[in-house]
Amino acid sequence: MKVRIGIDVGGTFTDAVAINNETYELIGTVKIPTTHFAPEGVAAGIVQVLHKIMEEYNIQPDDVVFIAHGTTQATNALLEGDVVKVGVVTLGKGLQGAKSKSDTTIDNIELAKGKYLYSENEFV
Repeated sequence: MKVRIGIDVGGTFTDAVAINNETYELIGTVKIPTTHFAPEGVAAGIVQVLHKIMEEYNIQPDDVVFIAHGTTQATNALLEGDVVKVGVVTLGKGLQGAKSKSDTTIDNIELAKGKYLYSENEFV
């Protein structure tokens, strides 16, 4: 039987689900605490939850035909203002360069009251 596995990294838990690739029937689900503080970060939890679902439901590596991964970490970081300064570097010459320079100027973005995504624009 061929299997599809989906993994979701949440703020509290990392979940995995396995389904039959042909029938889309649920094979099983597992959950572990999200590994925010592991040296490898949340990647450690992704590997752990993948191993766990394969072990608990006797899924062999050759049976897995698809793995999907999702997370809300970027969205949460933006909503919480937990971001670092970003930079945009543009290149160009002549009229095209001037247009590129004016088109790529990004103002600071207010994510929440008093929390900004700061940007730096440089034209080379």
